[in-house]
Amino acid sequence: MRLSCLMVMVCCTCHFVSAQTLSPYVISSSGGNSETVPISLDWTLGELAVQTIRTKGGILTEGFHQPHLKVEKVQDFQALNDQGYEIQIAPNPVHYQLGLYIKTELETSLQLRILSLNGVQLHQQKVNYPFENVQLNFEQYPSGMYLLQVFGDSNQLIQNFKVNKIN
Repeated sequence: MRLSCLMVMVCCTCHFVSAQTLSPYVISSSGGNSETVPISLDWTLGELAVQTIRTKGGILTEGFHQPHLKVEKVQDFQALNDQGYEIQIAPNPVHYQLGLYIKTELETSLQLRILSLNGVQLHQQKVNYPFENVQLNFEQYPSGMYLLQVFGDSNQLIQNFKVNKIN
């Protein structure tokens, strides 16, 4: 009888007692998550001691805030430039108007996109062949760095430019 009571007590105690559980969390003064189409950024501020160890197999950062790395192949811009386009921009840095000089024998249209450095699309413009006197107005943008992307008919990236806007 005592043995069966002891067994019942042990089983009930084991059922109600649970071991320590770890949930991924970070004690920090601030943090957040930002997402745009190709990028997700998780950040924390105020971690006292963080060390990153890199090996051939990957990376490990102390704490629970581990980075998630997704490796994707980046297109070879040399191969993209061999599509029959020669594109130049001027002046760079730009005050008001940025000129594009596009040389090609292909009778096609191009998409021009201006993006901020955090990936927000600020302007999109379609230009058709012949590409004469293509101008982009930068007057409304504050001083800083911008990306100008040139896409072909099939929405394939042809060229990227860093544009410096100054006042």
